Amino acid sequence: MGVALDPACFIRYAFSSPVGDIEMEESDLHRPFLIAPGKPHPTLTLRDYFHTLERFLLDRNGKRLSEALRLHRSAESTREIKEIRIRSEKHGTFYHIACIEIAVRDRTLKFAAGTAVTDIGMQCLCREREVLERLGSMRGRAYLPRIAASAEAPFGDSTAMVMLSEWFEDYHEWHLDEDERTGNQRILLWDGTTGDRYLSRAEASQVYRQCACILTHYFDFSDFSQIHPWRHASGDFVVRAREGDIDVRLTTARDYLPVMDFGKGDRAVYTALVYFFLALSVNMRLDRRNGVDDMLWADEALLPAIIDGFFEALRAKSEACVPALGSLESLHSLIGSFSAEDLHRLVESLLVPYFEEDPEALEAIRNRLEAHAHELYAAVQAYRA
Repeated sequence: MGVALDPACFIRYAFSSPVGDIEMEESDLHRPFLIAPGKPHPTLTLRDYFHTLERFLLDRNGKRLSEALRLHRSAESTREIKEIRIRSEKHGTFYHIACIEIAVRDRTLKFAAGTAVTDIGMQCLCREREVLERLGSMRGRAYLPRIAASAEAPFGDSTAMVMLSEWFEDYHEWHLDEDERTGNQRILLWDGTTGDRYLSRAEASQVYRQCACILTHYFDFSDFSQIHPWRHASGDFVVRAREGDIDVRLTTARDYLPVMDFGKGDRAVYTALVYFFLALSVNMRLDRRNGVDDMLWADEALLPAIIDGFFEALRAKSEACVPALGSLESLHSLIGSFSAEDLHRLVESLLVPYFEEDPEALEAIRNRLEAHAHELYAAVQAYRA
């Protein structure tokens, strides 16, 4: 059963672009739906895609829309909705992201809608939902989006999986950018509202510090589960930058599991944390120009921010939560006791467990591994916990 909306309510379809929304005309809706970037579906169209999201929102007698409104602590009725705008944002490898804008009374509320149509895509989206629900129940600050609703929905002559979740308002995707002539690096913030801009060095350090802090925040000391895989190139982290004030959120968590087996006991906690830190130090340096082009490797000047974010998150965890950890000074001393050659050997041993499904990343890391080990050694020695 569909929801009762204001008879004057408009439902509009659009595509996101760097110059603003592109309104969908009737002729546009006949275009093929893309299963993945550059791969059109043989039968499904954009009309099927937008209609699926519209029906998903309006089904169940307004329950899904009501749940979405409650994410914003909104007391408005679905009958007070004046307009629903469904804007296609991004065609990913496994699923597709749309921004749902709901104009109600005198404000507009935004949500994210992930849609998967392939078997592997639906499996990935279902797993993501399970992970987000699990991590959403953790104590402490929440950095991940909350889920309003998810279900299978008709998609043309097929079926899709749709998940409706929180949209981080005024947070934007970003990527490392490098001058091909000089090699100078900067972070480019994709701000579609006020215009793209480069972050200052201080702002860039804050971005990397907070990314490292967020990932460490979700590290589980009981079974060593962690958010994995994640990639800067996929735009997993988004940034809100306001007059030098930086705030970072994580848009997704595709899986949450122990990456390696460290056994049990106090020693296992230290070992797991060391390997997590080393993998973090490598993964944080990887990105792609514009998220899809050539692989970029972050400058060593950002390593102190990564180290600081790691220890910041650990400081925020009380000893009641991590009784086996002991003092952070002892952990820092342990990491600091490794030579550059030790770090090289340890990082090399974790490359396959962490990066085997990304051959390009694996090659990029191996080409820079020796330099990374020496740069990380110097940064750890200079750091004061």
